[in-house]
Amino acid sequence: MPGTGGRPGYRPEILKYAAELDINSEFINGDAIQLPFADRSFDVVLCHYFLLWVKSPVAALKEMARVCQADGTILALAEPDHAGRIDHPQALIALGKAQAESLERQGADPQAGRALTGWFHQAGLLEVESGLLGGQWTPHPGASFIESEWEMLAHDLEVS
Repeated sequence: MPGTGGRPGYRPEILKYAAELDINSEFINGDAIQLPFADRSFDVVLCHYFLLWVKSPVAALKEMARVCQADGTILALAEPDHAGRIDHPQALIALGKAQAESLERQGADPQAGRALTGWFHQAGLLEVESGLLGGQWTPHPGASFIESEWEMLAHDLEVS
């Protein structure tokens, strides 16, 4: 997305895939710093695993606030804090460190999660709730869950 500072390149196949999953919604490619929507257009504005990629997360949050209703909600989900992560078993510690280093080389902030509340406040959003997802471990997660986790790790380890 232009202006986001994120991974370069517009990927139309992602929008096509989303549109196939949800035929009742409209999906567009845009610039997070200049959203193509009127003021107060939405009740809820959501970003997921996004602010870590933005060169100016405060500017992006201000833009989200502009397009959100005054009594609306802005959600930022899955913004990681790799410095606070717990890797187990021991053999995964080096892999976790490599993932964080790779994300940083690609332009991401692997500690975005710990800055999130401050970014919201700097954007003028003062009623903020933030926290960590609880540590839920499943003794036998399904194959699709395990596969998606490995795919995300492999993707994060790619160096552009």
